[in-house]
Amino acid sequence: ALVITPEATIAVAPSARRGHARVDGAWFRWDDGSFLYPIAYNIRSPVDTVDARFGAFPRPDAAMGSLVMEGFIARLAAARINVGRVWMSPWFGGLEWHQQHAGYHGLGRYNLQNAWRLDQLFACAARHGILLELALWHHGPFTRAYDSQWKENPYNQAHGGPLSQPGEVMTDPEALRLAADRLRYIAARWGADPALFAWTLWIESDAVAKPEPTIAWHRAAVEVLKRCDSGEHIISTEFCATPGVEALWRSPDIGYVQMGGYSHADGLIRTFTKRAADLQYGKPLVIEEYGGHSQGGGLRWTAHELHDGPWVGWMLPFAGTPMPWWWNLVFAHGLERHHHRFADYIAGEDLRTTSWRYERPIVEGAPGLAALARVSSERAFAWIHAPAISDLRPSDRSWDNSADKAEQLYVERVGAFDPTATTSTALFPEVAGARLRLDGLGLRPGRWRAEFWDTWSTAAPAQVELTIAETGDQALALPALSRDVAIKLVALP
Repeated sequence: ALVITPEATIAVAPSARRGHARVDGAWFRWDDGSFLYPIAYNIRSPVDTVDARFGAFPRPDAAMGSLVMEGFIARLAAARINVGRVWMSPWFGGLEWHQQHAGYHGLGRYNLQNAWRLDQLFACAARHGILLELALWHHGPFTRAYDSQWKENPYNQAHGGPLSQPGEVMTDPEALRLAADRLRYIAARWGADPALFAWTLWIESDAVAKPEPTIAWHRAAVEVLKRCDSGEHIISTEFCATPGVEALWRSPDIGYVQMGGYSHADGLIRTFTKRAADLQYGKPLVIEEYGGHSQGGGLRWTAHELHDGPWVGWMLPFAGTPMPWWWNLVFAHGLERHHHRFADYIAGEDLRTTSWRYERPIVEGAPGLAALARVSSERAFAWIHAPAISDLRPSDRSWDNSADKAEQLYVERVGAFDPTATTSTALFPEVAGARLRLDGLGLRPGRWRAEFWDTWSTAAPAQVELTIAETGDQALALPALSRDVAIKLVALP
């Protein structure tokens, strides 16, 4: 029967939400058009056993599950970090695994306890204004190489699964059917969530299968997500070995490029610079893991690299901060404060407003210091540092020894300086009278304001005004330095 209701008036109030994250050329934006620069962290799961190589420090109880993760999210928000990455893995957040593990029921029957835990994380993230990148598959269950969990995997024929070899996950018809079912469920459950940043289909898929089946798998997965994800979220993936599978990076289906950036004692600046040069595909580029050696070790050296990451990244063509690994080490020592400082430094910036050049201006009168810079005609940023410390490279960079050798060399060069301490001392002998050369940077002549940000403290930045002439001597006098400093140059009317 036809039912006609009385007329009613609905008042629609403006929303404070900015919508979902989107790709905008080489950058990210919100649905409302505002700029989004991800200040991002890995918070994969409550614990990571690999960080035992750093020695004893407070770690959370893995049994506390989502409560621990909610604490991580609160810590990120307090430090103005706006994106965290979580994995759907057997030890937290996974849907399918061997039924001998609590909450799991084998293939095709999902772990609803873990789904509920992820619900809680997304709700917590939304309350704190944090976005979560959700990694859907990872290499461990589907490889016999490093991090292997193949022996426990319910896809393994030894447990009644369809696969005789782990790499068949990309080609076996039953595995593909199960993957499509899982993607439909994931998209239906979380695709409308305002706290979802992006889907990362795989972590290190090149450890699982060769490029051809990997490409075909990704194309099929993207088709399912595009059909079922009501939020039309950004889709990405990740590989272990640079440059990954270039056909996928060039595909319009993959929204942004991401790659690990562990220096493995080959120099953090050197490593990031190479990634920036090798992975330009006309879309956003993110370093998705970094911090010393991927197998841990070298506490002070690693902590220093975690500090340097956002400053190096800002001076290179990355679309967000490099993403630290070692989250429990970070939270145990309060190292997220360094990203808070960086967030204050870039507050209000929109990198889409101009074209940028990436330069290495000379630091005059300071032989041990160097600079990285991001420059336009109206605005410029620079980070002055000691390469012997921030781009440290011991002579022995073998896989097994590099972390220990880097730690030893780091301690020799910095002495008593402790990058985990909340009160910073001198990192290098004081340098007075140095100048940053501005020649050839293309800064427009006229009045400018310079801000000097001590990257290790919370002190208000010192400010000076200067005039840049059309010709002649063009240099910025620097304050006395005993630690690295970030500079912001702004053209004045």
